Amino acid sequence: GNPRAPRGVPTGADPSEPPVGALGDFRGFPELMYAGVLSTTQADDLFRYLTYGNDSRLPTRPMTLGCTGYNNKQTTYTSYGMPYGLLQNDMVERFLLHCFGMSAHTYTRGTWTTPEAVHPDRDVGSTDYVAAGVHTAPICLKWMLVFEEPNTRAVWLGKALPREWLAPEGVPVRVADAPTRYGRVFFTLSGHGGKNGPYSVQANLTLPLSFADPAGPPGGVVLRLRTPTVHVGRLTEVLVGGAPWTDVNATAETVTFEKSALTPALLARMQHIVASYTRI
Repeated sequence: GNPRAPRGVPTGADPSEPPVGALGDFRGFPELMYAGVLSTTQADDLFRYLTYGNDSRLPTRPMTLGCTGYNNKQTTYTSYGMPYGLLQNDMVERFLLHCFGMSAHTYTRGTWTTPEAVHPDRDVGSTDYVAAGVHTAPICLKWMLVFEEPNTRAVWLGKALPREWLAPEGVPVRVADAPTRYGRVFFTLSGHGGKNGPYSVQANLTLPLSFADPAGPPGGVVLRLRTPTVHVGRLTEVLVGGAPWTDVNATAETVTFEKSALTPALLARMQHIVASYTRI
């Protein structure tokens, strides 16, 4: 009877009793998210089912702080599919909840090792160490900054950047030598102005010549500028190498470079990008 229960999950076609070994919604559903084939509606249904429902024979829901698990614990070794599917479907806030929840609660203090499952309350015992969980935080950080969309084959830069990271005069975001299937990428992002003057974001995208058409990403390159919330929707102009660039979506906060546009000349110009915003 939960009014927030998702559409058709589970359905009447499901078996009345889960098969042996299928107690973990926390394991199977993230694997579905990792497949990259769910629609946005299906991914949303799945996330909300894990958050508000429970069909696992366990006394608690299989989702804690956006992280799947059991007994109100967050499991590390099964977690990778959830952030992948959330980010693929552009559910950025859920993705960030998952990633920061995992990084804050599933690593041991100081030693950065990962038990198989950890409760947010450190007075509750965790399980034994599992090697598969050690890479959750660095992989989430990589996807946050550099993400390869599995269907369109677009390379996203800054897709899930926390908004505070582009605060005016803050520490620049720097990414160096990040691997993609089309070559390693370097980029910097920084916010400027905004208090008593206009706000802008400056970007330097340094991409190898292997990104140029026809060998580059089929879906092109998408730069997202997730600014502090006061500047959302105020993007008015983007200059690439000093020239106006029109493939801009202020609502989605994206600057898109289609595959056919990725010439060596444009790659050089992409090292000098300025995005301007209207005053608050």
